[in-house]
Formats: sequence, C-alpha cells, structure tokens
Amino acid sequence: MIFEQDFAQPHSTNANQEFMEKNFPNHTPTLWRYQGKHDLFFGPKYDDFWYVERKWAIYSQRVYRNPRPTNFAAVMRRLRDEVRNTNPDTLVRLCHELPAKMNEIYRLKGKKIPSNFDPRKSPFACKCAICSS
Repeated sequence: MIFEQDFAQPHSTNANQEFMEKNFPNHTPTLWRYQGKHDLFFGPKYDDFWYVERKWAIYSQRVYRNPRPTNFAAVMRRLRDEVRNTNPDTLVRLCHELPAKMNEIYRLKGKKIPSNFDPRKSPFACKCAICSS
C-alpha cells in the first residue's frame, strides 16, 4: 500500500516528511528536493486528476459560500450538510472521468490538464447510464 498526499501546504514541510519517512515507508513525498530522486514523487500537476480533489473543491465552494461561516462550528455544520446531501451519482461521474483524464494526460505528454478540459467530450468518456444522463 502507498500512502498518497496532495500538495497542501502542511504536507510539504520537513516535519511532515520526517514523520512520513518514519511511519509510512511507502508514501508520496511532496518536497521538490525529491523530484527525480524518488520513484513515488509526482508533481502537483496531477491534483486535477484525482476525483477526490475535485469533490473537495466542490465542497469548499459550497461550505465557504456567502455569507461565509464565521467560526469552526459553522464550517463543520456546512461541511456535514454537504456530505450528507452528496448525490451518489456525482461521485460515480467524478470517478468515471478518470479514463478520459488519464488519456488527456498521456496526450499532453504528462502536462497539466487545462481547466477547460471537458471529460464528457473526450473519445474516452464513460457511456454508462449515470454519466450519459
């Protein structure tokens, strides 16, 4: 098993790296000094690939909408509401976008997927009943 981290600022610290090396020998390092020196180093350009990152972005937009929450309890209340109200079809669609995104990364020779990329218009788009609706 590989413990994977994204490039959130707290993940990219020396203290975190030391903790990960000690407790999770198979992990993705997030410090740039590992670029080209560690088999599991993947740059932040792949954050747009993972559907969980997209889902967190959706939650973030909804949780921090106006009027913005003014305390931690309000943030947590909104987040819990969003998680409870998540349509399972949304999660299926996000997951089913992976083949189109993988092929786009391959087509771009590893470069970041542009923000205007629409996986539904890809020749590798999912054709299941959920994604087609």
